[in-house]
Amino acid sequence: MKIELKQEKDLKFIPLKDELLKRYGISDKVELILEEDYFIVRPVRKVRDGWEEAFKRMAENGDDELILGNDL
Repeated sequence: MKIELKQEKDLKFIPLKDELLKRYGISDKVELILEEDYFIVRPVRKVRDGWEEAFKRMAENGDDELILGNDL
């Protein structure tokens, strides 16, 4: 996708439609990952976002057994 940068005073920005932001779960904050010749913009997620659902699926599939045991 190619988008023309917009400028307002001393800032340049990338205008993105609300539909696109909603599709990728972006609301108020984003994480900007800087690489050598490009950057990635992605939504900020909570550290344990989705863990509860993943643990439920593990329990349903019988994948929630202790691996190391209780002798730690």
